Amino acid sequence: MTTAAWIVIVIVVLVVVAVVAARASAGNKRKRAEGLRADAARRAPVVAQQEAKAHQVAERAKVATTEAEEKAAEAAQLQAAARAEQQRSDQARAELENILHEADRIDPDTDGEHPRPV
Repeated sequence: MTTAAWIVIVIVVLVVVAVVAARASAGNKRKRAEGLRADAARRAPVVAQQEAKAHQVAERAKVATTEAEEKAAEAAQLQAAARAEQQRSDQARAELENILHEADRIDPDTDGEHPRPV
């Protein structure tokens, strides 16, 4: 055999070895991919439960936020009502004080001071 024939034989053998190795590698990759898919299929129900729970908690948070906003609005209204009532009571107290001062001013038996606490 000539040198060229040996070179051709070596190249053919190398090509065959490379093809066999590539097919073996592809087979191993397929098996690994199948294993990963099987693992993912086993985990899918757990992930679905976690997603459902997360959605449920998010809904509860949304409801709680809405309730909190409603309570905050109610609190603001009550605070405004309390301020209005306080202003009315302050005004009524001032009017009462003015009436008592006027009564004390015109009463000949007092020296301009309140004879009784109010």
